[in-house]
Amino acid sequence: MKEGSVREEIATSIDPVMKYPSLLLFLLLLSIGSHSQVCQFEKIAGSNDFIYPQQSVDSLLQLSKYTAIIYGETHTTHFEPAFKYHFLKHLNQSYGFRDVFVETGQAMAWLYNKYLETGDTIYFHPLGLHVKYTAGYMWPAYRQDFWPRLYAYNQTLPPSKRFVFHGTDFERRESLGVLLMLIPQGSVVPPGLEPLFADIRAYIHDRSWQDFSKEADLKYDRVRLGFLQADHDVQTLYGEHYAVVRSIIDNTARQQTNWRPRNKTMSAEIKRVAKADGINKMVGFFGSFHTDYRNPSAIPNNVNELSPFKGRTLNITAIYYNAVIYDGSVVPFIRPNLKANICTGLYSKFLDEDHRATIVSTKATGERSLIRNADYILLANDTTSH
Repeated sequence: MKEGSVREEIATSIDPVMKYPSLLLFLLLLSIGSHSQVCQFEKIAGSNDFIYPQQSVDSLLQLSKYTAIIYGETHTTHFEPAFKYHFLKHLNQSYGFRDVFVETGQAMAWLYNKYLETGDTIYFHPLGLHVKYTAGYMWPAYRQDFWPRLYAYNQTLPPSKRFVFHGTDFERRESLGVLLMLIPQGSVVPPGLEPLFADIRAYIHDRSWQDFSKEADLKYDRVRLGFLQADHDVQTLYGEHYAVVRSIIDNTARQQTNWRPRNKTMSAEIKRVAKADGINKMVGFFGSFHTDYRNPSAIPNNVNELSPFKGRTLNITAIYYNAVIYDGSVVPFIRPNLKANICTGLYSKFLDEDHRATIVSTKATGERSLIRNADYILLANDTTSH
């Protein structure tokens, strides 16, 4: 073959790349654009776990841009615990995030941190091994797919890089058990405090009262007042644990479901702790009602006003299909104020049967209410069946 013919054949074989470089650029940008607004989580057959697409998550969310990452959780029990583990590990490994703010009281946060420190499952049972009580974020799936894995990962890190959980919400029943657990081993309760501790033990075992009731408020107030009135004896009894005790006792947030006052309380606690501890990177897990941009009091809006996070706050919400909640009941969709037919449409468009979940830019959904709600949305099958 003549040299000229060879050159012509080569030129033809690379056409239109060489002849039309602008077409190549267009196709490249089209390919990037088609994948830049979605990342998918593959199923693992026979497992509740999934393949966490770390590179795709990075590419989509551009996590290096942010110092505050808020996830509007749903309190579901299958996919979400495993997702949180993978996501936290990713954020820690790649970007050094370690401070996690959650929708619990100070007592519960202490339990989390003690478990991550020791791996001792006694911290899953703050009211005693024989008291039937499952505290928030300690449902069976969390005890299986989240805490043990996070503990194992945490132990591989130097102390300065390990996770620390921060409570921001009101105290619940577990706080009574924590006040007993915090008494140093071998310590003797001062006689003046004995009646109060007798009441605490009685409250723990009395199943006739429940949280979110007037009776619960009265009991917590009785304990709080008793500790404050005997502060010197309390300090003597608890010693180095006194600061933790005071953080529980001084938490005067009232138990309620109204998200507006809770947003205010939780945002104020984030601000206080971030300033006191010099925190410049944070992760937040809060129910999706607390993270909706459309609410002026929403936690992401408030966090975005704090100097370390201003203009660098990312907000992710979620919709779960076949959602299993903490009491074992199944809900077709758990969603952030969206109609069921809209949820069905989103699943049909963005999630196929080969994948367990996907993260999508809210702008890519075309749903105005979602675009105003958050930056990205996680669509997931809570159970392994589609």
